[in-house]
Amino acid sequence: MRNLIRNPGFFIFLILVGTTCNRSSPLTEADLMMIKETGFDQEILQEIRFYTNSVFLLSEFSPDQAIYYEDSVYYKSFQSKHMKGIIFNTETSKARNLIKKLGNKLKQKGYMIYISDSNYGYAPDQLTILRTTDKYDMLRFEATHGTSYGLYTEDIIRKLQEWDRLYEIDFIAVGNDFIEAHITKMPIDILGFCSELYSFCPDIVEQGTGTIDNLKNEILKTGKIYLWWN
Repeated sequence: MRNLIRNPGFFIFLILVGTTCNRSSPLTEADLMMIKETGFDQEILQEIRFYTNSVFLLSEFSPDQAIYYEDSVYYKSFQSKHMKGIIFNTETSKARNLIKKLGNKLKQKGYMIYISDSNYGYAPDQLTILRTTDKYDMLRFEATHGTSYGLYTEDIIRKLQEWDRLYEIDFIAVGNDFIEAHITKMPIDILGFCSELYSFCPDIVEQGTGTIDNLKNEILKTGKIYLWWN
């Protein structure tokens, strides 16, 4: 080690390696156009560019999603925000690590990032960035629903807000019919919580774990809940 330290060439090598590792890819002309279109902070896309070369695409809230809202009041309230998102792709194996790395940093700047389409390794996952400080805007933007069980977007939000007050949940993935969230405070009555989850979202047991006891074990093992409605 002493010989390495005394070697000036070694220090030059370290500087070059450090510079290379921390150099992010330059924003493309298309990236700059996307910034102009969305009004996003340029630093946000530059931060993302450090981790991906994926094309950035515009995502907008569609009027067709109004059918998943309980009534026109909720829909018009969210529509008035004129929210736009930016979506990009990444490998499934990297998606959740990217959420961990960027989530808090983006949140501090007034943005949210989440997985909006998960393909389980068969194709790249899709991530979405929204400019908002309200994490429930993810569900509103995706019009998350379980209408096969009579659940509309705001119904799901109200239930999640109830659990959030008790257990502090953070969203990892949100789509039009699924949610993945991390639980910060594990419920004391975990079986009771799992029964509540099953009543709210039967598919997680009937098409997933098979039993409430298995659901309990899965939550204790992962610290997450995963909901979906077919």
